[in-house]
Amino acid sequence: MFDRTEDEPEAPAPRAGASEADLAALYPQWYPRLLRYFVGTCGCSEALAHELVQDSFAAALRGLAGFRGEAQLSTWLWQIAGNTLRAHLRRQQPLQLGAEPDEDAVAQDLTLGSGLSFSESTHLNDLSDCVQRAFRRFQAQEPERAEVLYLAYVEGWTRAELAQRLGRSEHATTVYLAQCRAKLLPLMQDCHDC
Repeated sequence: MFDRTEDEPEAPAPRAGASEADLAALYPQWYPRLLRYFVGTCGCSEALAHELVQDSFAAALRGLAGFRGEAQLSTWLWQIAGNTLRAHLRRQQPLQLGAEPDEDAVAQDLTLGSGLSFSESTHLNDLSDCVQRAFRRFQAQEPERAEVLYLAYVEGWTRAELAQRLGRSEHATTVYLAQCRAKLLPLMQDCHDC
């Protein structure tokens, strides 16, 4: 996702039993990257993003003994960050399919930090409303596909969890998700004009 620049040191080579010092060496260069990842992915406040970065590094530190060295330590940290984000999203109040969003919660979610926030009349709210209407139409037309997309992208279910739920292989589940997205896409086309 982020390319290494010439002035950045290479991440430690993959090896089993990485040390706390190896993880500490990643901290200065990877903290800002993970911060951008959390703000960009979940649109959360900067304060929450800092908390999620700290949680990611803490989880990495706790799980360091289990690091097998099959990948670079930084790749392992990315996986932990993704898991941290999914765990955070699962702890949030689950979105009810077809339910109208709480306007106060939406406005709070769009807070950017430094006291800046989007007003209800902005482009993002129009886009959000359009996407929600499109998804409700999709849910009415394709309830099983809508549920699968919801579980994958809102609830953060893994391919393995979805495969088990659907009674398919992981590969077949990946193909099915692509088919679901393709069926949803035409309903979302109007949202490009919002």
